[in-house]
Amino acid sequence: MRINFTIPGKPQGKGRPRFDTQTGKVYTPKKTSDYEARVRILYQIAAKGYIFPLGVPICIQIMAYYPMAKKMKADRAGHYSLVKPDIDNVSKIVLDGLNGVAYHDDNQIAMLMARKMNAPGNGDCVEVSIYELSDE
Repeated sequence: MRINFTIPGKPQGKGRPRFDTQTGKVYTPKKTSDYEARVRILYQIAAKGYIFPLGVPICIQIMAYYPMAKKMKADRAGHYSLVKPDIDNVSKIVLDGLNGVAYHDDNQIAMLMARKMNAPGNGDCVEVSIYELSDE
């Protein structure tokens, strides 16, 4: 089984936890929790409710596409992007959004591949592919 879906818009990184000085509690920033909710919804639509079985190793591929700077030549489309946010933070927000929805626990992720690429035109988005790993 392979599930593919796209998160439209500029890739977002996982925000750092915040500390509420009045209550003393740690919380996730709204922008982060909203993006994670969006990831969950888009996955559920694409997967039609499918969740990878417990104990099954999976691979997740994350392709983050950023619009090219206006001064960059068109022949740079498809080349690696060096803009913020960092790819590890983009991966983290996607993985946290999928936890408990695409798979039971993130310990099922046996392989993770992530890239930041320049996209031609206004093609900024994140493409996600999740599939079972075989023992072959």
